[in-house]
Amino acid sequence: MSRKRQRHRKTGKVLFVFVVLIFAGILCLGNPKGLLDLEPEEVRTLRQKETVQTDAGHQEYYFHLLDEEEQKIYREMLDGIRERQEEIYLTTADENLISKAYHAVLKDHSELFWVHNRKNVYTTSYKGDAYCRFSPGYIYTEAEITEITAAMEQAFTEVNGQITEETDTYDKVKAVYSYLIDLAEYESSDDDQNIAGIFWKKRAVCAGHARAVQYLLERMDVPCIYVEGVSKDSAKSHQGFIAKQELPFSLIADTDTTLQQQFGVWAEKKLYGRSYMGTLRTTFIIDEDGIVTNIIGPKEVKTKDHANQILNL
Repeated sequence: MSRKRQRHRKTGKVLFVFVVLIFAGILCLGNPKGLLDLEPEEVRTLRQKETVQTDAGHQEYYFHLLDEEEQKIYREMLDGIRERQEEIYLTTADENLISKAYHAVLKDHSELFWVHNRKNVYTTSYKGDAYCRFSPGYIYTEAEITEITAAMEQAFTEVNGQITEETDTYDKVKAVYSYLIDLAEYESSDDDQNIAGIFWKKRAVCAGHARAVQYLLERMDVPCIYVEGVSKDSAKSHQGFIAKQELPFSLIADTDTTLQQQFGVWAEKKLYGRSYMGTLRTTFIIDEDGIVTNIIGPKEVKTKDHANQILNL
């Protein structure tokens, strides 16, 4: 009897260990990090870190439009991108929040030319976790980054050499625009969407020009944000217009009039007794808090003197 009891006890221990192993395996399948549901040390450190509200040399207009949680993710991304980390820990797994913060970073920081400016974002997350690893994607080698950065610095030195203590904001802006128009051609290239195209390849489209303007003006302590114009014309038509007028900013092709309807400028018009739907030419001045402060309506817009109308507001 004692041998049978001993055998039963051994069998019981084996079964208990087997059940524990199965249970542990189930936990591991449900949680790839292992039995202990602990966040990585990097994430715990980030959660304790305060969100800085300013960044020297940058206006960060779009940062200040974000809520508190979005601002925290914005800072985590910005720090990682500046260090050119291949994967960046973020204290959220919400892809919509991540996308919003990511594109705010790109609009505020034109100097981050090595980031692949794509519409979609890529993350690695685990079910049930409130963090992820974010992969921004970089498009230049370290040697190329060094070369482009030197070209950017040279451009700033050259345009800043035209500025004196008496130069006001208007003339600073004018100097930057004139410099970039002379520096680069409006032409498609592999780098045409960022400032590398302007300063390095001397070729870029509207997005590249706009970011170059933003970069130089911020270096001169002139407030500047990424601006986009809107019309119903096609993207192809916009490209031709931008090239002809040498515009240093983007134009949105609102071909289905969704945005114009939201702003109330898609309306019935009349010409020679004929009624038709069209755009009411209107300028909206929006401040750093996203508030519309001035509207220059269709009856007030003076096409030939519109720049002065805006500057004199």
